[in-house]
Amino acid sequence: MLKRISEQELLRKPLTEEQRREILHLIEMGDEGIDLSDIPEIDLSKVVRAEPPGFVRKHPIYLASGLQKRLSEIAARRGVVLDDLVNEVLERELAIAESLR
Repeated sequence: MLKRISEQELLRKPLTEEQRREILHLIEMGDEGIDLSDIPEIDLSKVVRAEPPGFVRKHPIYLASGLQKRLSEIAARRGVVLDDLVNEVLERELAIAESLR
């Protein structure tokens, strides 16, 4: 779907009549009608996603439903996000485990 933009945003100058007709034709045509055959294919297997410095990849953690319910209730009572509460509990438990070494 084409985003509607003003002439000013597009070219910093008014559109010609031919440009207007072409844009209207593309809008009416819809995405399915646009011929993309002359655009080269992208090999997604070679795409490398750059990560900013200091980026930490998050991994999903799945909690048992009863445990998640209890933690969610505590988080709601405290007015904090579940992720923050779980991190706080784990930090505390790790500190205890390390002190017992």
